[in-house]
Amino acid sequence: RQAGENALEALKGQPETYLPALANAAGTLEQTELKQMAMIVLKRGSTAPVWNATPPAGQEEVKDRLLSLLSVAQPSTRVLTTLTSTIAAVAQCVSDTEGKWDSLLPSTFTSLTSQDEGVRLAGLSLLADLAYQLPPEALEAFLPHLGPLFAQAMASAHLRVQAVRTAAALVTQQVAVKGGEKKIEGLSALVPTFLEVLSSCVSSGDQAGARDVVSCLIDMVGEYPNLIRTTVQPVLTAMLSLARNGSLDEGIRYTAIELLTTYAEAKPVQFRKCTGALDGTLQALFECMDRVEEDDEWVGNEADREEEDEEQDEVEMAESALQRVILAAGGSKTAGPVLALAEQRMSSAKWQHRYSALRALGILAGAAGDSLQDQNASILSALLTCAADPNPRVAWACLGALAAILSSYGPDVQSEHHASIMPVLAHLMQPTTHPRLRSRATRCIVDFMAECSEEEAEMVDGYATGIIGVLTEMVVSGSPAHKLCAVSAISATAVALQERFSRFYSALMPGFVAMLSQTDLRDRDSRELRGKAMECVSFIADAVGPEVFGQDAPAVMELLMAGHKGSIEADDPQVPYLLQASARIAKCMKSDFAPYMAHLLPPVLAFARLDPKLDLQAADAEGEGEGGESAVVDIKGMGKMKVSINIKELEDKALGCTVLAALAESLQEHFMPFLEVSAEILLPCVCYKLSDDVRVASVEAMPDLIRALKAAVDKGMQAPAALYALWEKAWIQLMQAAICEPEAEGQTTILSAVSQCIEICGAGCLSDEQQLQLCTVVQPVVQDHIDGASKEEDDDEDEEDEREEVLREVVEVLCAALKAHGASFVPKVQSTVLPLFGQLLGDQRSSDDKCAALNVLVDLVDHGGDAAVHLSSNVAAACLQHSSHPHPHVRRSACYGLAVCAQRGGATFAPLVPSALQTMHGIVMAQGSREGDNAAATDNAVDAVGRMCRYQAQSGIDAASVLPTWVTWLPLRHDDECAAEAHSYLAELLETGSPHIVGCLPDALRVVCAVRGGLGLEAGQSMGDDALKDRLGRALAGVPGDALAAARGRVDASLLAHL
Repeated sequence: RQAGENALEALKGQPETYLPALANAAGTLEQTELKQMAMIVLKRGSTAPVWNATPPAGQEEVKDRLLSLLSVAQPSTRVLTTLTSTIAAVAQCVSDTEGKWDSLLPSTFTSLTSQDEGVRLAGLSLLADLAYQLPPEALEAFLPHLGPLFAQAMASAHLRVQAVRTAAALVTQQVAVKGGEKKIEGLSALVPTFLEVLSSCVSSGDQAGARDVVSCLIDMVGEYPNLIRTTVQPVLTAMLSLARNGSLDEGIRYTAIELLTTYAEAKPVQFRKCTGALDGTLQALFECMDRVEEDDEWVGNEADREEEDEEQDEVEMAESALQRVILAAGGSKTAGPVLALAEQRMSSAKWQHRYSALRALGILAGAAGDSLQDQNASILSALLTCAADPNPRVAWACLGALAAILSSYGPDVQSEHHASIMPVLAHLMQPTTHPRLRSRATRCIVDFMAECSEEEAEMVDGYATGIIGVLTEMVVSGSPAHKLCAVSAISATAVALQERFSRFYSALMPGFVAMLSQTDLRDRDSRELRGKAMECVSFIADAVGPEVFGQDAPAVMELLMAGHKGSIEADDPQVPYLLQASARIAKCMKSDFAPYMAHLLPPVLAFARLDPKLDLQAADAEGEGEGGESAVVDIKGMGKMKVSINIKELEDKALGCTVLAALAESLQEHFMPFLEVSAEILLPCVCYKLSDDVRVASVEAMPDLIRALKAAVDKGMQAPAALYALWEKAWIQLMQAAICEPEAEGQTTILSAVSQCIEICGAGCLSDEQQLQLCTVVQPVVQDHIDGASKEEDDDEDEEDEREEVLREVVEVLCAALKAHGASFVPKVQSTVLPLFGQLLGDQRSSDDKCAALNVLVDLVDHGGDAAVHLSSNVAAACLQHSSHPHPHVRRSACYGLAVCAQRGGATFAPLVPSALQTMHGIVMAQGSREGDNAAATDNAVDAVGRMCRYQAQSGIDAASVLPTWVTWLPLRHDDECAAEAHSYLAELLETGSPHIVGCLPDALRVVCAVRGGLGLEAGQSMGDDALKDRLGRALAGVPGDALAAARGRVDASLLAHL
């Protein structure tokens, strides 16, 4: 071997003869293994530098020798595939060096017409390889002639499968370029022949060939679903037959189900319309899930880590496919069939059937959206009955489905059904319960609490004492696995209860401090438990606040830091917990956290600085390379390559970026010593391409960094120039990110960060060039929204919601820029995005679109000063037109717009006053105007009338008749801005002793009393700040004494107590 390696190295030193010698050996050696090895070495040696060093004559010798081998049958399939892949590699090398190989494609085509099946097989194999290696246009001239040749090849048992593989390679590569669909029409006509090949393979027992044919169909349909547009029924019927044929190899059933799932995702409407497709697919998936087997190791997974279960491939595949089908076909279309199949199995004597039914219900709950909302009560009733199933696997599946419902439909489910859910969970958490079920029930507590907000805190409080008691016992005497689950459940309960958790603080905190004090952490489980304890303490701190936690904060932080004074293992599970816990504790401690930053920041920066690289390997290379996950992709110029990356490092990097942002937000000006190094790391990550999480964390960090620096500037610790320097850098990165970001959710995050930064930096933070750049960046975003919402697409509520959220952020960022720059920003908006917002007011646009358009138009008038006066009449007319819209949100925006136009529009608004007053009166007096969403719209209508009286006196408005009626519509409670504006105007009228108010003084007095006393307010509502309340009280001094005394006599004494 050594001698051979030495000879090969010597040959490499002679590049002019290296490749020709290998090609000659491949052609002349008779021993199969040596012939194949020569081809392999030639393939690997065909690199651009070596090819360029080979003389033209040598290059031609290599080409001719390889093509001569193509024209004769090879001794084995392995040699044949090695030959064709070698020819393709040389062809790629020729292409990369801008050379020519004119005889390659004609020779390939000739081989397809050979009478020798071995030669034809080589030609088919080579054509498949060339489809991946050469640009699609290189094969265009041959495509019209390939259909008959493929049909002929597929009639041969020896060639049929390779013919399908080659057709699939051509289809997938051609449709990737513009106009490619038309070029493969001849191949599309072969779909019935593909099905004949599949049928022949199945009937002849060639299951491997059948699986390959279906895999090729998956590739083609995945890239070009319209390939089977005219043959969809027979294709899907064939797949259903395979999927439900228990006598076939499970690999064939997998691939058949994958094709059904792939088509459902690509063409959900057509999939649903195809006879039997949806019902048959669901039935096949349930049958696969029914094949779950007993597993002795399942019981041993006491911590209930599902990722550690040895899941059967078939069951895991079926569960994944079921979720994909539900998401693709839509919850409303799949809920009925899935529930029917589940119901049939729930009463079965076979535990496997009950298990699959419950697993399916959990999947349905997680993927069906709102479709199950009305059926939750009946589903929960069935689930909670199954929690007592004698088979622990079934009871476990029941709890999994319950967890999915709690997560997907909370907090409504928690609010409505807590009385039936919590006793079941409490019972299953007792020490006598099956160990794994006890863990699962405890984890369900986490799911229950996670969706509970402040409104559900009182409900949770009713169970808190009992739940905390059980969890405390589990922490004290439970197994290590149960301790982990219990600590997580205590964390979730603290988050749900917030300050109500304070009553448990003194009993629980000493135990957690003792956990943090442990230093003998020899095994990973004990380190993870300490990490969970860190997490729990931080959640408790955030819940109870600094008043309760403050006394223990220094000791807790010292313990956290003490546990990591030495070196930190890269895979120590405590480190992520430490970083996240510290961020939460910093939120609680604020500036008092600063002393711990010097020790905490190094691991945070180390995480944020991680730079995982993509690792490229040959597609057939074993292992995962340098990373934990890999995928095989086509790379131009390289063919199929395995791309790997270290997912754990990406997750840690995202965590580091998130914690940096959280620390900056909490410490404000005290973050200054660490701001520069943090910005150096985070700024480039705004455009990070390898991880959405890293990119989002870095984008969201920009306002936090700028806010911290602004706090330092405000306190004289930094010069204003430092703020604008950082903002300039952030602006460049954010604009680049906005241009490159393909996902709606990412665009929303970026635009939100930009608007926050503009609000923080304030007036003058954008140059004229940057103002125009902002408009040109959001312009295509608005255009995409218009185009996307106009297409006839399958109903996808999530996609629609994402589009609307992006549009809302566009409005926010434009409003922020208008507030900061006023008149200078108006012409930029007018020349770029304003016409697009005009389109959003079209009759066919959604109510959300109309609201967005009205809000932008109104903000232009409100903040644009003189530069927007010429727009005010058209804006006012649009607002008046939409003020009677049936949707309350549109009415609210339109009425607010009329209020602004009345205030800012001057004489241009005067002609509209009579019709506007009449319309506003109709809105206020309409039945149900103060109910639900109508209330906020009505508040805006009342505010609009007040502003017309206040700012449009020159229009001839009859204030003597309007104002007394207007006062009876007060106070306002459902729109804080309108309430402040209207009540401020009332104070002004009282201060000046307006005769229009003196005549209705009792009504005005009742309003003053209600505002000052906060009467009738619900959580989150406001009728004005303390300054306004004081002003209203003092304003009564402007009213004549006798009139005031008379008015007081007509107002209830209980109200007057608030004066």
